[in-house]
Amino acid sequence: MDKFIAQSGQQMYFKKKLAREMIERENNPDHILVSKIFASVLLVEFGKQEGLKVADLGAGAHTTRYSRFLEYLQRTGGEIYWVDQSPIMLDYARKNVPAELAAMFQFRQAEMAAFLREHRSYFNGLILKYSLNYVLSITLAECLR
Repeated sequence: MDKFIAQSGQQMYFKKKLAREMIERENNPDHILVSKIFASVLLVEFGKQEGLKVADLGAGAHTTRYSRFLEYLQRTGGEIYWVDQSPIMLDYARKNVPAELAAMFQFRQAEMAAFLREHRSYFNGLILKYSLNYVLSITLAECLR
């Protein structure tokens, strides 16, 4: 297991049983409400731009949680990169993305910092809703150099 994964406590996302338990645990009213609030913030922040390119780092399994923002991206020709280190989470996300939104999703299995270093000038916005706490050995400034 990668040292970063071990240090940041993300091992559970690489074990099928534990990952599935996390996916199910996130299906609760509080988690869904936080995502809806987050989608509203994204709409306020980006709501007047077209063709947005957004990356959700440590995106996880639930592709429908930002439904209003995703519908906005679709209407305006945007795209979202769904980035996660766990193949289990990405597999679940791929299987559950709504068919009408699938074309704007780009799924990538990657470590957050490495992904940012490689693609930093490509995106208009980054989402780190539940993943910033996992970034122990890096800072965003380092990623964006």
